[in-house]
Amino acid sequence: MIDPGNASVFCTCYVNHEGMFGETFFEFYDGGQFIPEKFKLKTDSIEVIISYLVKYGINNKTELYQTR
Repeated sequence: MIDPGNASVFCTCYVNHEGMFGETFFEFYDGGQFIPEKFKLKTDSIEVIISYLVKYGINNKTELYQTR
């Protein structure tokens, strides 16, 4: 779960999925709140993942963190 206080995005990592041997990709899903549909991203870089999350407005800066 990414940004549980606000966006609540599920991230699933697939390795060797459905015959794609040696392939790794990530799937992001939040029920259409910030990401329009299930978004798949093939990368080995956390910087690329963070860039896409910020692009969709997922930045882990909910106001709830100030009250806890």
